[in-house]
Amino acid sequence: MQFLIRYGYRFCRTLTLQKIKNALLLFLQFYISVLTKKTRISAKPVTLSIEPTNNCNLFCPECLTGSKKMERKKGKILPDDFNLIIDQVYSELCYLLLYFQGEPFLHPRFIDFVRHAKSKGIFVASSTNGHFLSETNVKGLVLSKLDFLTISLDGVTPESYQRYRKGGDFNQVISGIKTLAKIKKELKTNYPLVELQFIVFKHNERETKRFQELGKQLGADRISIKSAQINNTGQSSEILPPDNPVYSRYKKGASGNFYLIKKKRKYCPRQWCGAVITWDGNMAPCCYDKEAKYAYGNLKENRLDELWKNPKAMQFREIFFQQRNVPEICKECSEISI
Repeated sequence: MQFLIRYGYRFCRTLTLQKIKNALLLFLQFYISVLTKKTRISAKPVTLSIEPTNNCNLFCPECLTGSKKMERKKGKILPDDFNLIIDQVYSELCYLLLYFQGEPFLHPRFIDFVRHAKSKGIFVASSTNGHFLSETNVKGLVLSKLDFLTISLDGVTPESYQRYRKGGDFNQVISGIKTLAKIKKELKTNYPLVELQFIVFKHNERETKRFQELGKQLGADRISIKSAQINNTGQSSEILPPDNPVYSRYKKGASGNFYLIKKKRKYCPRQWCGAVITWDGNMAPCCYDKEAKYAYGNLKENRLDELWKNPKAMQFREIFFQQRNVPEICKECSEISI
């Protein structure tokens, strides 16, 4: 409850009348579109994910970056490009996630990005594997007033952690979390609110209670148990979904392979709420489009509001009303059933 109060208060402080009016218009247009089966949108996005870099220091087998299966070129967003994006959307943007693929802290200007977005009155969140929480980085991060930080910690021992977080150092991550808690205490601040996230697989599903205890010991503001997205769901896969259905997005078929369990939501509000911006400027419909294959266009060639409402974007949204043959990225989504 204390976390929700702090999170809600911090988020509400960033809201303005202009942001509220835009958000209400956007959600109204979504429901009108659902009822009429025709896309209507004039409001601007209320959320954005911006990718600082798609490079990573780990080799997680179910991650396109970590497994080296990503087809997109590797790189880092240019500071001028980042600032230009923020300057185009800050007056309506309610939530910014500085993360997509890769490890954000590998960008040397990551903390500067947080500062710039915060100077524009935006609620800013990010996610990290926790290997770069040095005292210098942590102090800069705390002073930047990042609102919310997710730290992935998918094990309670070095052995279980490294089953998935290949190339990672469990003790280094624990040390970084402790450093963050220490500096927040020294500076008498609760920026950022910290979520410790545990992705559940077959090999670590019996560790969830111990993880919750560990999270409390480390002073996390929130402890999150998350189901895993698994790309290779065959019997020979190195990483398997958990047996406990509470923690799994999949069910086992007669062949022994696993199949995605769909939630019963017919229409997807993500296409009205926001988009994902890759490091090189492509605007993708959502976080399931990891290769940006369905991108509406590139911000180096068009303004963000032009891409947001261009014919390609409108046609993508129209798919959900006009046909059942949805893009592959939507078939992998656990939130929509069409």
